[in-house]
Amino acid sequence: MRRTLLAIGIIFIAGNLAHAEKNSGAAYARLVLSEATIPLRQLETADFPDKGDDQSGLSTSVWIWPSDIPGAGHKANSIKARAALLQYGVRGGFPSRVYPATREQAFYVLAGRAQFVLEGKKHDVGPGEMVFVPSNVKHSCQVAGGEALKMLLMEWRGEPKPNPKALKATIGSEKTKPMRVLNKEEAGGHRGISASPFVTTAEYPTFSHQANSHLAWISLQQYAPESNPGQANTDVHSHAESEQAFFILEGKARFIVGDTEQDVGPGDFVYAPRHVKHGYRVLSDAPVKWFMMGWSSE
Repeated sequence: MRRTLLAIGIIFIAGNLAHAEKNSGAAYARLVLSEATIPLRQLETADFPDKGDDQSGLSTSVWIWPSDIPGAGHKANSIKARAALLQYGVRGGFPSRVYPATREQAFYVLAGRAQFVLEGKKHDVGPGEMVFVPSNVKHSCQVAGGEALKMLLMEWRGEPKPNPKALKATIGSEKTKPMRVLNKEEAGGHRGISASPFVTTAEYPTFSHQANSHLAWISLQQYAPESNPGQANTDVHSHAESEQAFFILEGKARFIVGDTEQDVGPGDFVYAPRHVKHGYRVLSDAPVKWFMMGWSSE
């Protein structure tokens, strides 16, 4: 069962679908976020957790912030993750840097183009492409072309592991790794799902996907409209030891998160902390597609 659920990049630990979980999202001020609810603002160097980190031409909208990294006037709402919408103006970007173990980042390009340099090798990326940077990988980013660059940033920090395996940076997209429909066994109770994993860990290999993270699971997912009107694509459940986030790319869905039921669409970011019940179903006649990220809260 555990391997089946991990095959779609969704982690259910210690009990898997905990339908009896009574904890809600009351302790978290906002679980559905977007640029509309938290507008982009020019980032001041003093606001950023890395002192002296040059973020040229950057505006940001912070959505998830861990308790051990106070900043940007954002109340902590995660164990170890940070999520933000980033926008760099023309000629913006950040210089070469390396983060020690264990700190990993994923950049999903929404608009514009960028040139990432990963361990000295240049990569031109655009909308729909993800750049995943593990610990100890030298990387930089520069806006390419004449328009602003907008990206979703996810970052995870964890306790250093003894002699962690060196991992390589990864660039993934639906074009290079097409989604496929999951059979009933692989879907593990999630109805109408197609998926493509971009990032997995050594502890949880999926689809024979080579492990490329110490901390996170990232998957592109698509749900077809349910054949039975009103039936959820994924029933309400919660996770005792993991957190999840969903960035909606296409279509419309109805999410139950904590005590809130809300319709979401492109540009919305849904965050499900540990112990917070959540479930969803497709609302539109067309499929709904999102970028799903999961991580252990331990």
